Amino acid sequence: MQIASLRYDVIFKKAFGNVEVFKALVKDFLGLDLKIDQVETEKKFNPPIGNVDSRFDLYAQDLTNRVIVDIQHRC
Repeated sequence: MQIASLRYDVIFKKAFGNVEVFKALVKDFLGLDLKIDQVETEKKFNPPIGNVDSRFDLYAQDLTNRVIVDIQHRC
């Protein structure tokens, strides 16, 4: 069995881009039960909001609870 390092962006996004894994991570860290059905990778807003052209590694929006979670991978 091989273990892939989360240091690599692709592995990080594959591991935490799964909806159930993402929800469990947020529950463990923040204590929130997210109601999401999608995790977006490389999320950008088009057009940019204000003068900031942000890019999110992992992004999910819970419309029921009005929560946005952004997870950034740090190399």
